[in-house]
Amino acid sequence: MSPSLLALETSTEFCSIALIGPHGVLLRHEHTGAQSSMRVLPLVQALLDEAQLGLSDLSAIAFGAGPGAFTGLRGACAHAQGLAFGADLPIIAVDTLMSCAERARQEEGHLHVLVALDARMGEAYWGQYEYINGRWQTHTPPQLSRPTEISSTQSNICLAGNASTIFAEQLAHINAKHTLPLCMPRADCVAQLALSHLAAGEVLRPEQAQPIYIRNKIALTINERNAC
Repeated sequence: MSPSLLALETSTEFCSIALIGPHGVLLRHEHTGAQSSMRVLPLVQALLDEAQLGLSDLSAIAFGAGPGAFTGLRGACAHAQGLAFGADLPIIAVDTLMSCAERARQEEGHLHVLVALDARMGEAYWGQYEYINGRWQTHTPPQLSRPTEISSTQSNICLAGNASTIFAEQLAHINAKHTLPLCMPRADCVAQLALSHLAAGEVLRPEQAQPIYIRNKIALTINERNAC
């Protein structure tokens, strides 16, 4: 029997919850702004009810681990831990940027993807990925840079994520063959990646789960804002 898996993704202004398994893929994807934490559990329950499953019927719980908004990452991790502890399930932490690459593959067929998401304060979260033999390989792990410092090690690259329009001029040097600015994190893509992790035994105990924080500074000083 195919595994059933719940995925939580709240690294941006969307609350995105997916349930994947023998029944197919069920998705709830809402623009919630700063209110994602209030919508996670109601959406989880709605999907479980639709699939006629309980938490104990699942094989694992996955979450978009980041990089992304600090509060959103912390919330997704905490909810995943709480649900997993209660149902005695393993957790799968999924690279949020890689989930964008997976979305670019699913929707447009791209296998070489540079993902760049707006990180505010004139910076972007970015990473570079290649799909080989049925799995994504990381060429450049997630990092935080000024747009002009982002570089590609590959030609024929697809540039995914909202930074492709927000920092269009600063990213012109990438010479991307395709740009997908709407290719943002979504829970069904987190779930698809989590299935691969689950098959490979790449799971965590709930207490081991941690968000991927790559920015320690979350605000500019007044002088820094005036200098921008």
